[in-house]
Amino acid sequence: MDIHPQLQSLLEQLGSAGYPDQTEISPAEARKITDDRARRFYGPADDVGSTVDIMIPSSPQPLSARVYTPSGKGPFPILVYFHGGGWVLGSLDSADRGARGVTCSGDCVTVSVDYRLAPENPFPAAANDCGFALNWIVRNAADFDGDPSRVAVGGDSAGGNLAAAVAIEAREAGPELLF
Repeated sequence: MDIHPQLQSLLEQLGSAGYPDQTEISPAEARKITDDRARRFYGPADDVGSTVDIMIPSSPQPLSARVYTPSGKGPFPILVYFHGGGWVLGSLDSADRGARGVTCSGDCVTVSVDYRLAPENPFPAAANDCGFALNWIVRNAADFDGDPSRVAVGGDSAGGNLAAAVAIEAREAGPELLF
């Protein structure tokens, strides 16, 4: 079967970038490579009204998050976004372009959450972080021009799994989600 020319071009670029085999390096090294790939290969990011890095007070450590607000007047619906990366990789930086795109296309505040990663933080650390972050974001929505009555969760890959877990938990204990 033939590979589409655009995919073939991307594979050649990735192959010539000099990245090591991720099975032969530490998780910390793989994380640096993931962030570098996001900067090098994902193209220009969409402009949003504003971005602000925040800390969500949590235990055992605060959680980093990035708030993307669209241009215009809110309050806006909120998407709480969890990045992918197999629960081992991914960061606010690797998810930046996607979060910007969702903010623009959805005309919503996107709060991208940087949960604790494995293997240093085994299950259920990431799920606990994401559930805590959702509740904190809803309680503090007015601080970033968000509407706490219009909240959704989402993510890519492992982040999608975390979003599903958080949505199931929210169905039982709140907050009410739109999606």
